[in-house]
Amino acid sequence: MGSVVRALSALAVIFGAALSALWAWTIGTFAPLAAVTALMMGGTGHPLLHPDTDEFVTEYLGAMGDNYVGPAVTRWSTPEDPHTLTGRVAVYSPEHFWPANGNQTFDDSVADGLTNLNSCIARTRCVHNSAVGDAPPADGMFVVFGYSQSARIATLAKRDLIAHYQPLDWAGAPQVAFVLIGNPGRPNGGVLQRFRGLYNPILGVTFDGATPTDSTNSAGEQQLLTIDIAKQYDPAADFPLYPLNLLATANALAGFFTEHDSYLESLDDPSVIDQGIHGDTHYYLIPTERLPILKLFNGIVPSPILTALDAPLRAIVELGYDRTLSPGTPARARLLRIPSVKDAVTVATAVPTGLDDGLAEAADGPMFRPLRTTPADGPFGVQRQAQSAREDADVAAEPQVVAEPEPPSEEPVSEKPQRRKLEKLEPRRLGKILRGELKAAKEEAAKEGTAAKEEAAAGKAAKEAPKEDASATETAATEPEAKDFGARSRGNRNWAHRNRGDDQPRRAERSLAS
Repeated sequence: MGSVVRALSALAVIFGAALSALWAWTIGTFAPLAAVTALMMGGTGHPLLHPDTDEFVTEYLGAMGDNYVGPAVTRWSTPEDPHTLTGRVAVYSPEHFWPANGNQTFDDSVADGLTNLNSCIARTRCVHNSAVGDAPPADGMFVVFGYSQSARIATLAKRDLIAHYQPLDWAGAPQVAFVLIGNPGRPNGGVLQRFRGLYNPILGVTFDGATPTDSTNSAGEQQLLTIDIAKQYDPAADFPLYPLNLLATANALAGFFTEHDSYLESLDDPSVIDQGIHGDTHYYLIPTERLPILKLFNGIVPSPILTALDAPLRAIVELGYDRTLSPGTPARARLLRIPSVKDAVTVATAVPTGLDDGLAEAADGPMFRPLRTTPADGPFGVQRQAQSAREDADVAAEPQVVAEPEPPSEEPVSEKPQRRKLEKLEPRRLGKILRGELKAAKEEAAKEGTAAKEEAAAGKAAKEAPKEDASATETAATEPEAKDFGARSRGNRNWAHRNRGDDQPRRAERSLAS
């Protein structure tokens, strides 16, 4: 009996040791999730305390946390350093903007909000809505969420952290990250940066520049990770670079009513455009399907008419921006952009495109496009589409694409029509398509096709040179040219569209073939 007990005891010890080893291996392999608490502030008119109701605050914390803060935390997580959003604190900030909201000017309201936010980050005293959400924890990582005016508060808090801790190489700094939407301090697009250096004494607004993007330590590592989301044509975060483009400015002002208060999309929405990383900040743009200046007429003017107007008006509005600049590059407002020939081609291309868009919507058939235009691919209208077509025409017209003519005695006449079509017909027809002369292009194609057939027939009767060897030689000479044309036609991708496919060259080739 004693031997049985000793055997069982030995097995128990061995089993316990195995479990301990397995637990130690599990802890070493899978790092525990780090708790992240969101310090969430409201926008102008919403202090997240009275007069906001508890129902509103609950919905606000849920929507903004699920749509923006949660996805941001997921993006920052790594297998070695995983994070999860565990708490949401409704942080108080006055959110006044006299005379529209409250009795404080914009600057005074921001100053009071900054004082409270800095206290929350330092874990000293944090005024928050204790009836809704969570209380600030004693430890763990914070994510500061700012919307519109509170994004300005978050910007100033980020500046304070950089000014205090960067000279100390971030020794003793709190773990903080930022998520900003509708940020007036967005480096390229934020209205406070567009007019940096100005001051409005009536409203008490200081245009003090951009949200900082450099929070590096001595090892070159960014410490204050930030995600900045803007909605296209929101005047707070996507104000025109050329405000003397009056249509672009009027459209942005309309966007204050249609876009600034409607950040309803999720950061995980596939339509959201990833604009890249600049310093410690990752930028995203939420596209707008219809211009705000046209949205004002929704329900008044028939939708197909508004759709037909969108493409040409958007082409003009986009002339007030420079989408090739990174959103992380600080850019002040500039004088009126001088239109170029390319701009004129863009607007001219947008007119028939808009007509086809409106007719397709009216007919409830996306493929119903009587003018045979291609729908604009992307939120910036036909600007990039027309640019791609112009590049195709330039590539086709370059002399190195066209092979040196061979002596007539060595070239099989049966191949001449094929070479004429590749070398001469395509560039000319493509140019006409860009000018909207579709009918003229077809007639020209028919004439040249008839002439080519007659020339081929006459040449074939006059010559008796072997065809198979020469045809093989000619095909070998022609195929590289065609491949080169196709490869060169697909160049030059706009950085803001790098995640979107652009099959415009292939569409142009199909139009030519028809």
